[in-house]
Amino acid sequence: MRRVTTVGLVVLALVGSAVVGSAVVNPAVVTSALAVEQRSVGADAVGPSAVGADAVGLGAARADETGPTANGTADDAGATLVSVGDTRIWPYVAPGRTFDRRASSINVVVRDDPRRVERYLTGRREWNHSDDEWVGDPPDETGVVGDERVPWRDAPGAARYVYVADRGWVTERYQLHRGEYFGARHHLRAYGPRDGNWTAVQAHAEHWDWFTITHTVDSVEVAQRRVESAFLGKPGFTVRRVYHANDDTYDADGWSTVVAVALAPLLGRKSRRYLARLTDRRNRRRVALTGTLAALPLVVRFGGVLCERHLPWLSPDAVVALWYPVLVAGVPLAAVALGRRLPEMEAGALASLGFGAGLVLDYASLGVAVLPIPVAAHRAVVVVAVGLIAAGAGSDDSEITASSGDKWTPALRAGAVLWVVAVVAGHLV
Repeated sequence: MRRVTTVGLVVLALVGSAVVGSAVVNPAVVTSALAVEQRSVGADAVGPSAVGADAVGLGAARADETGPTANGTADDAGATLVSVGDTRIWPYVAPGRTFDRRASSINVVVRDDPRRVERYLTGRREWNHSDDEWVGDPPDETGVVGDERVPWRDAPGAARYVYVADRGWVTERYQLHRGEYFGARHHLRAYGPRDGNWTAVQAHAEHWDWFTITHTVDSVEVAQRRVESAFLGKPGFTVRRVYHANDDTYDADGWSTVVAVALAPLLGRKSRRYLARLTDRRNRRRVALTGTLAALPLVVRFGGVLCERHLPWLSPDAVVALWYPVLVAGVPLAAVALGRRLPEMEAGALASLGFGAGLVLDYASLGVAVLPIPVAAHRAVVVVAVGLIAAGAGSDDSEITASSGDKWTPALRAGAVLWVVAVVAGHLV
C-alpha cells in the first residue's frame, strides 16, 4: 500500500511538472487557462500578453486604430453618449469593440490635444512657463520624492476601446503609469483624435497579482484624483466635475473631471519659440516702421495742444515752428531710416498702412468723420508718397547694411518729389 501511494505521488509530481513546463514554454496555454479567471478579476486587468510582447512595445495597437462596431451603433445598442470637445463618446472603455462589456468608466476629460496632455503629464510641460525641463521636488526626510511632482511614464498594457460618435471604435493613443508594473501603480489610457480639442482618460489604481498573473483594479476614484491633482490649482487650467452617469464600474461615482485650458495658455517651450519668432529682428523693424509712422501725426497734434495749454506764453507761430518740421521732415526721415532694413514691397506697404492709420486716428481724436474731397485726395497722395519713400529705401536683402541702404533709388526719388509736392500743395487745398 505504501509502495502504491509512493508511485502515485511520483506520477502526480511528474504530471504536474510537465504541465508547468509546458506553460512556461508556451505562454499561450497560460493565456487560455486564465481567460475565464481574468474576467472575474476585472475587465481592466492586463493579461500575460502584456508581460510578453506588449511589455517590449510589440503588443496591442495604439495609434488611433478604428474598427467595426460589433453590435451596431450606439443607438442600436441603447448606449448613452456624452459630449467631449466637438464630438460625443461612450463614457466607458471596453475590452472589445462592443457595448456588451463595460471595463471601466471614463473619469477625466481634458479639452486639448492628446499629445499636449501627454507632454504635460510626462514632465515635458507644454504649458509650463518656468523651466523647459521637469524639475522634481527634493526628497523629504524619509528619502521619498514628493508624489505630487512625479511625472507619468509610458506604460505597457492591453488594448481597450472607446466608442466615438463620428468615428466608431478607437483604441487608446497612449498609456501612462506611475508606480511599478509588478507592484502597485496608477494607470491611465488616453483617447482622442490627432490634433483634436479633447482627450478622454480612463485612470485606475491597480496592483499585480502573481496568482492570477494579471493586474487587479483597486479603484478608479483614487487614480482620477491623482490625474486631477496634476491640473488642480495650476495657473492656466480650470477644473470642474461633470456628471456622466457612469457610476456602475468599480468605485466610480459617475462624476468626471473636466479640465479646460485657458485661452492664453502658459508659455511652454514651443510657445516661447513662437514668441521669439514674433519678436525677432525683422519683426521689430516692421513694428517700428508701422508704429512710428502711425504715431507721428498724433505726436504733432497733441504736442501742439500741450504747448497751447501749458506754455501760454508761446505764440501760435512759435508752436507751428516747433512742430511743423517734425511732421514735414520727420515722416520721410522715419520712412527711410526704418524702411531700409526691410524688403521693398513690405516696407512700402507697412509705411503706407502705418501713416494712413495715424491720419485716421488723428481725425478720430478730433471727432472729424467727413473730409472735403480735396483734403481727402491730398491725404491719399501723402500716404502714397510715404509708401514710395519707404519702398525706395528698402531692399530685398533684410540684412542690408546701413551704408548700402542710402542709395537714391527711382522709387525713393519719386517718393521724395511727391512728398515735397504734397507738402506745398497742402497750403493750397
